[in-house]
Amino acid sequence: PEITTLSELYELHLGINDLKELPNEFGNLRNLKYLDLWNNELTDLPQSITKLKNLEKLSLNFNKLKKLPNNFVELTSLKNLLLTDNLFESFPEEIYSMSNLEELSFGGQKFGRISSEIQNLKKLSYINFANSGIQDIPVEFYNLTKLDWLDLNGNNIQHIDKRISNLKELTYLSLYNNPRLSDLPNEIRFLTKLKTLELGGCNFSKEAQREIKELLPACDV
Repeated sequence: PEITTLSELYELHLGINDLKELPNEFGNLRNLKYLDLWNNELTDLPQSITKLKNLEKLSLNFNKLKKLPNNFVELTSLKNLLLTDNLFESFPEEIYSMSNLEELSFGGQKFGRISSEIQNLKKLSYINFANSGIQDIPVEFYNLTKLDWLDLNGNNIQHIDKRISNLKELTYLSLYNNPRLSDLPNEIRFLTKLKTLELGGCNFSKEAQREIKELLPACDV
Protein backbone atom coordinates (compact mmCIF):
# COMPACT_ATOMS: atom_id res chain seq x y z
CA PRO A 1 0.00 0.00 0.00
CA GLU A 2 1.03 3.63 -0.34
CA ILE A 3 2.81 4.94 2.74
CA THR A 4 0.22 7.66 3.27
CA THR A 5 -2.53 5.05 3.84
CA LEU A 6 -0.70 3.59 6.85
CA SER A 7 -2.62 5.65 9.38
CA GLU A 8 -1.27 3.73 12.40
CA LEU A 9 2.37 4.38 11.47
CA TYR A 10 4.24 6.20 14.22
CA GLU A 11 7.83 6.20 12.88
CA LEU A 12 8.94 6.77 9.28
CA HIS A 13 12.49 6.95 7.92
CA LEU A 14 12.92 8.33 4.39
CA GLY A 15 16.41 9.77 4.57
CA ILE A 16 18.80 9.72 1.58
CA ASN A 17 16.09 9.04 -0.99
CA ASP A 18 16.53 11.98 -3.40
CA LEU A 19 12.99 13.12 -2.57
CA LYS A 20 12.08 16.44 -4.17
CA GLU A 21 8.57 16.77 -2.77
CA LEU A 22 6.12 15.08 -0.43
CA PRO A 23 2.51 14.26 -1.34
CA ASN A 24 -0.17 16.30 0.36
CA GLU A 25 -1.56 13.02 1.72
CA PHE A 26 1.27 13.01 4.27
CA GLY A 27 -1.18 14.76 6.55
CA ASN A 28 -3.08 11.46 6.82
CA LEU A 29 -0.36 9.95 9.00
CA ARG A 30 -2.02 11.30 12.13
CA ASN A 31 -0.26 8.94 14.55
CA LEU A 32 3.24 9.71 13.32
CA LYS A 33 5.68 10.62 16.12
CA TYR A 34 9.01 10.54 14.28
CA LEU A 35 9.52 11.62 10.68
CA ASP A 36 13.05 11.36 9.28
CA LEU A 37 13.60 13.12 5.94
CA TRP A 38 17.26 14.04 6.24
CA ASN A 39 19.52 14.34 3.19
CA ASN A 40 16.94 14.69 0.42
CA GLU A 41 16.22 17.40 -2.18
CA LEU A 42 13.13 18.91 -0.57
CA THR A 43 12.53 22.58 -1.40
CA ASP A 44 9.15 22.82 0.30
CA LEU A 45 6.88 20.96 2.71
CA PRO A 46 3.18 20.31 2.09
CA GLN A 47 0.77 22.39 4.16
CA SER A 48 -0.81 19.14 5.34
CA ILE A 49 2.24 18.33 7.45
CA THR A 50 0.80 20.67 10.08
CA LYS A 51 -1.95 18.06 10.66
CA LEU A 52 0.56 15.71 12.30
CA LYS A 53 -0.44 16.74 15.80
CA ASN A 54 1.38 13.81 17.45
CA LEU A 55 4.69 14.49 15.74
CA GLU A 56 7.52 14.77 18.29
CA LYS A 57 10.65 14.58 16.11
CA LEU A 58 11.13 16.01 12.63
CA SER A 59 14.49 15.56 10.93
CA LEU A 60 15.05 17.72 7.85
CA ASN A 61 18.81 18.25 7.95
CA PHE A 62 20.54 18.50 4.55
CA ASN A 63 17.65 19.52 2.31
CA LYS A 64 16.96 22.68 0.28
CA LEU A 65 14.20 24.29 2.32
CA LYS A 66 13.87 28.08 2.34
CA LYS A 67 10.76 28.39 4.47
CA LEU A 68 8.36 26.46 6.69
CA PRO A 69 4.69 25.93 5.79
CA ASN A 70 2.06 28.26 7.21
CA ASN A 71 0.77 27.28 10.64
CA PHE A 72 3.87 25.22 11.36
CA VAL A 73 3.40 26.22 15.01
CA GLU A 74 0.37 23.92 15.10
CA LEU A 75 2.82 21.03 15.57
CA THR A 76 2.48 21.55 19.31
CA SER A 77 3.86 18.11 20.26
CA LEU A 78 7.16 18.75 18.47
CA LYS A 79 10.20 18.32 20.73
CA ASN A 80 13.04 17.77 18.24
CA LEU A 81 13.38 19.98 15.16
CA LEU A 82 16.41 19.41 12.94
CA LEU A 83 16.90 21.88 10.08
CA THR A 84 20.68 22.15 9.74
CA ASP A 85 22.14 22.75 6.27
CA ASN A 86 19.12 23.94 4.37
CA LEU A 87 18.76 27.21 2.43
CA PHE A 88 16.99 29.47 4.93
CA GLU A 89 18.12 33.09 4.63
CA SER A 90 16.64 34.08 7.97
CA PHE A 91 15.53 32.27 11.10
CA PRO A 92 11.82 31.32 10.94
CA GLU A 93 10.25 33.52 13.60
CA GLU A 94 7.42 31.04 14.20
CA ILE A 95 9.86 28.62 15.80
CA TYR A 96 10.15 30.99 18.76
CA SER A 97 6.52 30.15 19.60
CA MET A 98 7.11 26.37 19.73
CA SER A 99 7.55 26.21 23.47
CA ASN A 100 7.76 22.41 23.75
CA LEU A 101 10.98 22.19 21.73
CA GLU A 102 13.82 20.41 23.51
CA GLU A 103 16.25 20.04 20.59
CA LEU A 104 16.84 22.67 17.89
CA SER A 105 19.39 22.23 15.12
CA PHE A 106 19.63 25.10 12.64
CA GLY A 107 23.33 25.29 11.79
CA GLY A 108 24.93 25.96 8.44
CA GLN A 109 22.67 28.87 7.47
CA LYS A 110 23.81 32.47 7.71
CA PHE A 111 20.77 33.83 9.53
CA GLY A 112 23.08 35.97 11.65
CA ARG A 113 20.77 37.10 14.41
CA ILE A 114 19.30 35.41 17.46
CA SER A 115 16.12 37.13 18.62
CA SER A 116 15.47 37.83 22.29
CA GLU A 117 12.39 35.65 21.80
CA ILE A 118 14.65 32.61 22.03
CA GLN A 119 13.94 32.77 25.75
CA ASN A 120 10.42 31.47 25.02
CA LEU A 121 11.91 28.04 24.31
CA LYS A 122 12.52 27.27 27.95
CA LYS A 123 12.62 23.49 27.50
CA LEU A 124 15.58 23.52 25.10
CA SER A 125 18.42 21.24 26.18
CA TYR A 126 20.22 21.08 22.80
CA ILE A 127 21.04 23.88 20.35
CA ASN A 128 23.13 23.72 17.19
CA PHE A 129 23.68 27.19 15.73
CA ALA A 130 27.06 26.36 14.18
CA ASN A 131 28.22 28.28 11.08
CA SER A 132 25.32 30.70 11.25
CA GLY A 133 26.96 34.14 10.96
CA ILE A 134 26.12 35.01 14.57
CA GLN A 135 27.95 38.01 16.01
CA ASP A 136 26.01 38.75 19.19
CA ILE A 137 24.18 36.66 21.75
CA PRO A 138 21.19 38.43 23.34
CA VAL A 139 21.18 38.40 27.14
CA GLU A 140 17.82 36.61 27.03
CA PHE A 141 19.60 33.59 25.58
CA TYR A 142 21.10 32.95 28.99
CA ASN A 143 17.62 32.27 30.37
CA LEU A 144 17.67 28.85 28.68
CA THR A 145 18.67 27.19 31.91
CA LYS A 146 17.99 23.61 30.75
CA LEU A 147 20.65 23.74 28.03
CA ASP A 148 22.94 20.73 28.15
CA TRP A 149 24.57 20.97 24.67
CA LEU A 150 25.39 24.23 22.91
CA ASP A 151 27.21 24.37 19.57
CA LEU A 152 28.18 27.88 18.42
CA ASN A 153 31.25 26.98 16.41
CA GLY A 154 32.13 28.75 13.18
CA ASN A 155 30.50 32.08 14.01
CA ASN A 156 31.86 35.59 14.63
CA ILE A 157 31.02 35.99 18.31
CA GLN A 158 33.13 38.52 20.18
CA HIS A 159 31.59 38.51 23.65
CA ILE A 160 30.18 35.96 26.09
CA ASP A 161 28.19 37.59 28.88
CA LYS A 162 28.73 36.79 32.55
CA ARG A 163 25.14 35.52 32.60
CA ILE A 164 26.49 32.33 31.07
CA SER A 165 26.71 31.24 34.69
CA ASN A 166 22.92 30.67 34.47
CA LEU A 167 23.51 27.70 32.14
CA LYS A 168 24.45 25.35 34.94
CA GLU A 169 23.30 22.20 33.12
CA LEU A 170 25.78 22.63 30.24
CA THR A 171 28.01 19.62 29.65
CA TYR A 172 29.19 20.59 26.13
CA LEU A 173 30.00 24.06 24.79
CA SER A 174 31.66 24.64 21.42
CA LEU A 175 32.97 28.11 20.63
CA TYR A 176 35.44 26.71 18.13
CA ASN A 177 36.45 29.00 15.27
CA ASN A 178 35.07 32.31 16.56
CA PRO A 179 38.16 34.35 15.64
CA ARG A 180 37.08 37.56 17.42
CA LEU A 181 36.59 35.83 20.76
CA SER A 182 39.57 36.40 23.07
CA ASP A 183 38.26 36.00 26.61
CA LEU A 184 35.52 34.45 28.73
CA PRO A 185 34.02 35.85 31.94
CA ASN A 186 35.24 34.45 35.26
CA GLU A 187 31.65 33.34 35.85
CA ILE A 188 32.40 30.40 33.55
CA ARG A 189 33.62 28.70 36.71
CA PHE A 190 30.02 28.15 37.81
CA LEU A 191 29.48 25.68 34.94
CA THR A 192 30.47 22.78 37.14
CA LYS A 193 28.85 20.14 34.91
CA LEU A 194 30.79 21.24 31.82
CA LYS A 195 32.85 18.34 30.44
CA THR A 196 33.93 19.73 27.05
CA LEU A 197 34.78 23.32 26.08
CA GLU A 198 36.04 23.81 22.53
CA LEU A 199 38.03 27.01 21.95
CA GLY A 200 40.29 26.17 18.99
CA GLY A 201 40.34 28.77 16.24
CA CYS A 202 39.54 31.60 18.65
CA ASN A 203 41.91 34.39 19.70
CA PHE A 204 42.78 33.33 23.24
CA SER A 205 46.28 33.99 24.50
CA LYS A 206 48.12 31.16 26.23
CA GLU A 207 47.63 33.02 29.50
CA ALA A 208 43.89 33.29 28.94
CA GLN A 209 43.68 29.58 28.12
CA ARG A 210 45.59 28.74 31.29
CA GLU A 211 43.20 30.85 33.38
CA ILE A 212 40.16 29.14 31.84
CA LYS A 213 41.60 25.72 32.62
CA GLU A 214 42.11 26.81 36.23
CA LEU A 215 38.51 27.99 36.42
CA LEU A 216 37.26 24.67 34.98
CA PRO A 217 39.57 21.99 36.42
CA ALA A 218 37.17 19.10 35.64
CA CYS A 219 36.60 20.20 32.04
CA ASP A 220 38.40 19.18 28.86
CA VAL A 221 39.42 22.52 27.36
